Amino acid sequence: MNPNGSPAKFAHWNALDEIAEMTTAARPSFVNYTGGDLPEQIRSATVSVNYFRLYGARMIQGREFTAEEDRPNGPLAVVISHSFWERRFNSDPDILGESILLGGIPHIAVGVMDPDFYAPDLGPPPDVWIPFQLDPNSSDQGHYFRVTGRLNPGVTIEQARARLGPATEAHRCLS
Repeated sequence: MNPNGSPAKFAHWNALDEIAEMTTAARPSFVNYTGGDLPEQIRSATVSVNYFRLYGARMIQGREFTAEEDRPNGPLAVVISHSFWERRFNSDPDILGESILLGGIPHIAVGVMDPDFYAPDLGPPPDVWIPFQLDPNSSDQGHYFRVTGRLNPGVTIEQARARLGPATEAHRCLS
């Protein structure tokens, strides 16, 4: 895991499929839920498309994000936590496909997370997950999110570090 991911480094690491089976980006944050009678600041996480698969997360309803939803300017989707679904939506079984206002912007509910899912890289569990929508052609070197990956079978950490080169040395992204 690299706690200092940038869009440019993530795109580079993500393209190295001979090294990693999958990589994912994540950043914890807060967002205002503005769709109910009373606005509420809630925990959120912005994550890339492989996030749920990498951590083995299961949805109790719906699905995880698609590659299209994770592209820049893609459809605005949201996966909601089980506890947020219970608390704010009364466990409505018809929540999928509904619009949820986050910061006054409509996001379509695509999934409800398993109540037992825990993401070790996000701190306290988020109420919602939103697609990162990172630009793969970005040259942005700002370090503001975590990158996690799973090495391909047979690839050692030493081999991965050697292949990833200076970006790995600078931040020791694999441990």
